[in-house]
Amino acid sequence: MPSVSVIIPTYNRARLLQEAVASALAQTSSVHEIIIVDDGSTDNTADVVSSMPPKVLYIHQQNSGLSAARNRGAAIATGEYLAFLDSDDLWEPEKLEIQLAVLQSCPGVMWGVTNCSIINIDGSIAKNQGFEALFPLFKETGIPPKNFFAQFLREVKIKVGDNSVQAFVGDMFGPLFYGNFCSPVSLLIHRELWDRLGGFDELFRVAEETEFFHRLAGVAQGAIVMAPLIRVRRGHDSIISSKNTIRLIQNALISIDRAAQYRQVLATFEKVSYLEGKQRLQTSLAWAYLTNLDRKGARNVISTMAPSWWRQYRNVLIYIASFFPGTMLRLLHQIKQFLRQVTRGIE
Repeated sequence: MPSVSVIIPTYNRARLLQEAVASALAQTSSVHEIIIVDDGSTDNTADVVSSMPPKVLYIHQQNSGLSAARNRGAAIATGEYLAFLDSDDLWEPEKLEIQLAVLQSCPGVMWGVTNCSIINIDGSIAKNQGFEALFPLFKETGIPPKNFFAQFLREVKIKVGDNSVQAFVGDMFGPLFYGNFCSPVSLLIHRELWDRLGGFDELFRVAEETEFFHRLAGVAQGAIVMAPLIRVRRGHDSIISSKNTIRLIQNALISIDRAAQYRQVLATFEKVSYLEGKQRLQTSLAWAYLTNLDRKGARNVISTMAPSWWRQYRNVLIYIASFFPGTMLRLLHQIKQFLRQVTRGIE
């Protein structure tokens, strides 16, 4: 069985780190090593790690961001494959075994991701689950994940033990223009491909996975396992918070424009997906500005969009609303929040 190095970046998550490491150690396909990269924690992370098994390696660095921490761990890893796990998330026991089986059954495929479960801070199961809960793409397009993947990728069934695992395999470069659907927490990648790619862009403090996966898909085909093999924790402070929404979308726009340059010639459907994906991001950015009462910022984004922006009713509504007084926008936002809470209470 190929050796797998697990990289776990962490920052002030001592309370959750032990559970994450335990989920990696409990894999049915034994891990080669676990590298914890402490990105400048000020809690008792070092004390927690000191009692862990010998195959757990601890590295402390000055706070440099998630991308830098992942790259640091990968740089010293010695496994044939690299896998990434965030310190507040968990893996299902068969995660690596299933992914390795899929990659080894698909010639030329050297990386893959999986579906997910969503858990609350206390570990309980959240209401919304899977790809739809983790990635806005599927809500925005109204297309279920399986149907979306089936449009672009080849469906395969892989035998793993007594079970048959469903996966979609192929070129994800075009589909990723519509929006990201890959999580670093589920990533398994061959070391050779990682070295060729160059790791995460350390200039990105948010939306780093969007840039990384599009660059990765630009050079190599991948596999998506439809089984939920990771548990992503929600409900605590995260870098992906409302205060970072504008910067996240701005970085995603940088990523999509950068990705359009990865290949000298884009196929027709890739050009279409690029333009549609970019317009969706611009609409989201304009809305984010409006939500933050930056009316001029919202109008400026709309004005930079393609001439056909007015055909989307949401763009028209944002543009009109950007001329409303700030007091009216605040009132509308409060009403929206109230209705959302009422709807949740009914459900």
